[in-house]
Amino acid sequence: MKILFLTENFGYGPVSTMCEIVKKFKELHSNLEYVFWGNSHTAEICKKSNLFDNVLITDSYSREQIEQNKKLLMSADKIVAVETTDVIVNLINLYDLKNIYLVDNIFWLWDFLEEELKSIKKYFVSTTMPVDENINRIASDFNNIVKVGPIRTFREFKFCNTNNNLMISLGGAESHASDENIVYTYYNNFLKVLDDCDLKFNNIYVCGGKSIVNKLSKEVYKHNFNFITLNRPEYLNLLYSCSHIISSPGMGNFNEISSSNIKTMFLLPINYSQFYQYEYFKSLNLDFYFDNFNFDVEIEKYLEENEGVRRVLEKLNEYNGNNNMINVKNNIQRFIDDTNFLEKRLSFYKDLDKQAIENIINQIIEEG
Repeated sequence: MKILFLTENFGYGPVSTMCEIVKKFKELHSNLEYVFWGNSHTAEICKKSNLFDNVLITDSYSREQIEQNKKLLMSADKIVAVETTDVIVNLINLYDLKNIYLVDNIFWLWDFLEEELKSIKKYFVSTTMPVDENINRIASDFNNIVKVGPIRTFREFKFCNTNNNLMISLGGAESHASDENIVYTYYNNFLKVLDDCDLKFNNIYVCGGKSIVNKLSKEVYKHNFNFITLNRPEYLNLLYSCSHIISSPGMGNFNEISSSNIKTMFLLPINYSQFYQYEYFKSLNLDFYFDNFNFDVEIEKYLEENEGVRRVLEKLNEYNGNNNMINVKNNIQRFIDDTNFLEKRLSFYKDLDKQAIENIINQIIEEG
């Protein structure tokens, strides 16, 4: 059986989720053929993962290139797409493909759903964030939606063998919808404030996509910040050697951190999905620390994504220009020194549905 995987070319979140699914797929069904077909950024990550039998680079958003790959697409027994709908719509309209399964971590964000998605086999919706309101709003007539828990491979709660290390995790920070100059200015300002704090860590790692990490590494800081770009296994190994993390508010990092005793602070959001994740993480009251992102107006739900990103970046740009970072230093120092955070997190972790990926795989395999 050949399974073809697709994902959105947007930072690290979608491709990391997809690789988690493929890894578990291979553990459970090692005799299948696993193929990735998609754009260069995600294809390079897939190559480094060594999870796929074949990684094919193409512009999966281009109808012309989709048509050039018709033979491959028609030969797949099943197509699994992660957080990407544009490609699916083209496949359905061009070839009437019905053997498609969509996995969606950010269903709660969408302003609308394409009619074509009603015809796919299963639409797996993660409930890490509340989704019922949006199901009722835009998908009440969908018969293929399956709600699942957080789409991550959860281990037993990990009491990390910490070495008094700090990780600053910036995520992809290179998505097509972002403004790199605004994002860079914020991260650089934050690192300068952090650099002025009383830091007694053995090691301080700044992890993220190549572009933002390389640019930040050219700045001059007093502390020895180690700027690195890692594949997922390397990243997790390093994460679990840290006592503290300052992280972008991505869903993947939230899930990984929630299953560990790593002391956590979240940076400001740089895109629309991160904004609502950031707000939701605050509402959970799990003793995370947060940079103070006080918008003077609320950003509405269910905006078209590019418009939502534009508004978040507009607010981040204002934040950069208002000397807010001066007020952040005390918050950082409290975060570093705090010890009272673990009890609520353990309770939250205990109640998580930890079988989402297995449930997804079982339903894909069992369905003819």
